[in-house]
Amino acid sequence: MAEAEKKVAKRTGRPPKNPELGKRINVMFRLNEARRDQLMRDAERNGRSMSEEIEYRLERSYTDVDAISRYFGRPETVELALTISSLSDRIEKETGKKWSEDSYTMKMFYSAITRIMHLYFEEHKGELLSKPEIGKNQKLPADHPGYFLGMTCADALSLAMGLDTSVKKNWDEFMKTRQDQTQANN
Repeated sequence: MAEAEKKVAKRTGRPPKNPELGKRINVMFRLNEARRDQLMRDAERNGRSMSEEIEYRLERSYTDVDAISRYFGRPETVELALTISSLSDRIEKETGKKWSEDSYTMKMFYSAITRIMHLYFEEHKGELLSKPEIGKNQKLPADHPGYFLGMTCADALSLAMGLDTSVKKNWDEFMKTRQDQTQANN
């Protein structure tokens, strides 16, 4: 009976939203004013407090990383997918059309994928293609041999990424010859 007589302390304050997640702790960090304003607008639009919006975005960032790992597996596969995505962006900028909607652009994209796979698996034996975003916003020079060919896009991207290819050597020789010719004409 003594146990039944013990009073249970009554909880005060707002009840926890998700008690199954355990006790939540406060974390402090700094934001610039523009980012804070953006978070406040997004929180209001989504019907959350600013703290809830920050927590939601932080949780989502971990969920996104887990989803990418589930979909792509190894980091090397993610790198390869990003490289193919960069090729798509670059080729679509060149043609002004989506590869999935235009047969010419699709052929360029196919050619670029074929070339980048050759570079990756044959010439570099699976060496990581790091930083595929480098050079993706650059246009190919109009006087580049095979200006609209997908293979050229793949080679240009691989050059921007620092991969040493036979095309790089040929391109360097071509440019040196052009410089020599220009100097000889002047």
